[in-house]
Amino acid sequence: MVLMSCMTSVTFGQETEVEWVEETTDTKEVEWDIDVDNSVFKEYKKGHYMSEDKKSGMSVVLRDVSYKEMKAFHGTAMGGFDLIEAKEIELNGNPFLFSKVEQNRGGYIYEIVSFIRAYGDDRVVEIGGAYDKEKSDIYFNIIKKAAASAKVNK
Repeated sequence: MVLMSCMTSVTFGQETEVEWVEETTDTKEVEWDIDVDNSVFKEYKKGHYMSEDKKSGMSVVLRDVSYKEMKAFHGTAMGGFDLIEAKEIELNGNPFLFSKVEQNRGGYIYEIVSFIRAYGDDRVVEIGGAYDKEKSDIYFNIIKKAAASAKVNK
């Protein structure tokens, strides 16, 4: 069961890059309607976005788990991550599960955020992102805006 963001780890140093976990639903056929700030994030594969320096990323995925199931595990501790916040919020009139965790990687503190919204009875749309905590003022609101706008086009 996926409990948090699509990004599981970030390596640091000169070759810093975000590593991704594959979606549980085959989303190759999914068309996303999402408001992404293209001056900050560039799409490098469908639904996956990376900053130019490859140190921050965002993704939107469709998962084969119900909102109710996700809510039952929401805020569950994950090894290697410090849970900062886990709550249910509302964006544009829709309920979301919101989580923020931090991870210390080689002296850098990374924030990893996740916004999860129901999609039908047995799936969720998850919009997640990871970035250096010192750049939270740049990335957090961009990811939140994308989460509020994300729609699956059939």
